Amino acid sequence: MKYPIQIVGAGPGSVELLTLQAHRILLDAQIILYDHLVSQDILAMNSQAKKIYVGRSAGDRTSQSHRQNHIHQLMEKYFLQGKKVLRLKSGDVLIYGRAAEDMKFLSQKKIPFQIVPGLSSGLAAASLCQIPLTERTKIHAAVIATAQTVGNISLEEHIKNLNSILEKGNTIILYMASRKFPQLAKCWEQYPNPPQIHAISHVSLPTQKHITGNAQEILQQIQKKKLVPPLIFIIQQHNPATSP
Repeated sequence: MKYPIQIVGAGPGSVELLTLQAHRILLDAQIILYDHLVSQDILAMNSQAKKIYVGRSAGDRTSQSHRQNHIHQLMEKYFLQGKKVLRLKSGDVLIYGRAAEDMKFLSQKKIPFQIVPGLSSGLAAASLCQIPLTERTKIHAAVIATAQTVGNISLEEHIKNLNSILEKGNTIILYMASRKFPQLAKCWEQYPNPPQIHAISHVSLPTQKHITGNAQEILQQIQKKKLVPPLIFIIQQHNPATSP
């Protein structure tokens, strides 16, 4: 590796959707720090490296800051040992991948690193399920969002902001929304023009499922466990506003 620390996006899960650059770095790595959603097929491509799971385990009650600090300590430790370190995250590292925190830490420590882009699961889901995120004269923008709120913003206010995006004929690609989807569905069902929702689970994997419907229809499928996380939601108005 040219850089001792590589922060790499592993894509949505399928080995075939790794970039060539990610594949080359993966094969060369000596230490792999990987997250929960990195597929075992991808990890198996390098049988020699030491693999350390640094994602969140079921029942893990440690704080996000504690886990992130632990990852940073491991990066520094193996860098000082002269190892080739790969920080492997699912999707793209700069889309809800916390890579900004890694970059800040490594920059402060003056440790050379490189960011390698990966295919985000939201973009992959749209292509694999043939859902246009933008369309000439109809859909002008696609907005990446999460159901998680920041600061003092309530979920209700957050949904109102999302609805204002939909009203303008835009697409919303929604991450990390499974737990809050019942609340989202309740609000969207009361919306004057309820949106059409695509829910895609296990994007790019053999277990991928894609269901389209209104909010209540999607919610029923989730509650029946026909759709299980990780989930991506792609949300659009039935009749997006058209350009003049």
